[in-house]
Amino acid sequence: MARDERARVVANLFHEGGRRRPFVHRFAALMVLSSLIAVLGLLADSTAVVIGAMIVAPLMAPVLGVAAAIVMDWPRRAAESAATATLGSAMAIALAVAAAAVLPSPEEIPGEVLARTAPNLLDLGVAVSAGAAGAYAQVRRAAGEALTGVAVAVALVPPLAVVGITLQMGEWTLAAGAFLLFLANVAGIVLAAAGTFMLCGLAPRRQLISGRINVARGFRLAAAAVLLIVAPLEMTDQWRERRPINEDETRSAVKVVLEETNPDAAVISIEVDTEDGERTIDITASTSEEPIDVGDLAENLSEELDVGFELEVTTLEADSQSATVEESEEGDADIAVEETDEASNGDSASREAEPDGDQAPAEGG
Repeated sequence: MARDERARVVANLFHEGGRRRPFVHRFAALMVLSSLIAVLGLLADSTAVVIGAMIVAPLMAPVLGVAAAIVMDWPRRAAESAATATLGSAMAIALAVAAAAVLPSPEEIPGEVLARTAPNLLDLGVAVSAGAAGAYAQVRRAAGEALTGVAVAVALVPPLAVVGITLQMGEWTLAAGAFLLFLANVAGIVLAAAGTFMLCGLAPRRQLISGRINVARGFRLAAAAVLLIVAPLEMTDQWRERRPINEDETRSAVKVVLEETNPDAAVISIEVDTEDGERTIDITASTSEEPIDVGDLAENLSEELDVGFELEVTTLEADSQSATVEESEEGDADIAVEETDEASNGDSASREAEPDGDQAPAEGG
């Protein structure tokens, strides 16, 4: 890199002297706005609004500053950038807790929130790729438009907002998962961005050679941080594969399968009981056509749930009537009621699932 190109990158990532105060004000304002946008988008379960928070968020600059300071062997600047990122992160979590306490709470945890509570190794891979892209966009001015895509690809503020929301809800496990996602993003960005800065020649060769010991130490620290993140990510991947499906997920799966196999059925209730490792699913539904085929339903559910269960279905016959209202000139209404089906006789069909033809319990897997 030429000297003027290097100076431009340094000026973009480090704000010192008279530029420090305006940067701090701008950084704080954007952190507040992006955090509030993220909380609103997450609670409203709106992907578009969450993407807006990603674009507004200013956290990428100090994180890339840490990576550049490692390559240039600037420990003071690395510490300052890390402190800026840490304070901004703490501000985002605090604002999310406060906003979630004031705003109406949804009846169920939104999907946009849940999507950021179970990180895996793929998320770390995205962070590494996006970190390299962000560093390259800083070095090559012509690639600067890629920074918006980088901000969307590896979100930093939405996971922090999820941490605050789930903390306010008392969901400690979900909060820990969201914070792990944030740490994975930061660690991947720093390691990949530092490597990209070095390959692009941000540090002069003579400086890189003279300070190779300190630079190597910085890379080792960044690599160690990534390895520390990989271990829990691998554990969560294995846990996710082995964990038993919970009762809420069971109800959701039952609704999906019923909509596919019996679209005319109206679900009245779905009771899930797990006791001594045995799961019982009790479904009550009404239908105006044929009763629900318990065997067929159990077979489809076994593929969806992948766990053993016992299925009981109660099908109520539905009444079907129609009414026609014709308003006369005097304002009186003439109502004609036509009963198209016989009224329900109150009988119900309750059968246990027999997916194999002669056994009631349905074995998943």
